[in-house]
Amino acid sequence: MNHFEPMLAMLSSLPDESSAYAFEVKWDGIRILACFDGKDLVLFTRNKHNVTDQYPEITPLRQLLLDKKITDITLDGEIIALNANGRPSFSLLQKRFRKNMRPLSANLKQVPIVYILFDILQLNGRPLVDLTYVKRRDILDGLQLQTSYCQIPCYQTGDGKTILEATQKLGLEGIVAKRLDSQYHAGKRTGDWLKIKNIHRQEFVVGGWLPGKGTRQGLIGSILVGYYAAAEKETVNHGPCQKLVYAGRVGTGFTTQMLRQLSATLVPLHSQENPFCNLPYTKHSSFVTPTIVIECEFTEWTPSRTLRHPVFKGFRFDKTAKDVVLEKTGE
Repeated sequence: MNHFEPMLAMLSSLPDESSAYAFEVKWDGIRILACFDGKDLVLFTRNKHNVTDQYPEITPLRQLLLDKKITDITLDGEIIALNANGRPSFSLLQKRFRKNMRPLSANLKQVPIVYILFDILQLNGRPLVDLTYVKRRDILDGLQLQTSYCQIPCYQTGDGKTILEATQKLGLEGIVAKRLDSQYHAGKRTGDWLKIKNIHRQEFVVGGWLPGKGTRQGLIGSILVGYYAAAEKETVNHGPCQKLVYAGRVGTGFTTQMLRQLSATLVPLHSQENPFCNLPYTKHSSFVTPTIVIECEFTEWTPSRTLRHPVFKGFRFDKTAKDVVLEKTGE
């Protein structure tokens, strides 16, 4: 059985040729590949972590596949948590992460999850990645895997602008446009899949923190975040940047519990070395080995290339720090 990496989408504006694309909702969750070898069902994150035990609601999928006489299959999708309004909430999904301080068992009923399926890469020994998007979706839809824990939302064709506006009114993150004739390029960002966002949002790597004051005395006040340079030619302060590029401080979006979790996560990673290649002098900074990835929402980039009004949305334990680069439209 082949082991695939998920195909990636490129940040973009709406494509001019809307008729050539399928449009899907951009789900605010965790990318998951479900792999079944005829015996075991395993759930993998983008960075290949096995999280099967973390989402026991999905285990009935194994019996469903057995009942359908499927010998092996690889599915691509996103696990999401729905809030009281029935909308995806990445912040709510944080409570289901294994690295969260609260026990997983306490959150099974409090934070129910759904596996959104949107692609199929292999079926009964046959790789499907060379088929077009439309043919793969026809195969996926034909398997009839819709259940209370697995959903396969229909894709839309036509006017991408209208679809994007509809997601904006619903408060959703955006849409993904996928070329109808596109093959599945595992682990690659080819431009056949485009993500169009209603809000500025991306992952960053934590490189340090500043101590809290006032009500945050004894806790972390804000975290110092950055991204890895996309190319070795990029320079900062007239030299090659081999470390993190500083993007700013994030000090809002945290609950007291989150701040305690941050301390428990970051203190063991304390380092004397500044991991940033361009961090302005900060007297009270504490640095860490840059391995923790978070996600932030922000209003814009400032002229000095730092985040304006960043808000912490959650940890990204499903992503590897070295993969975090600056997202630019068309790249």
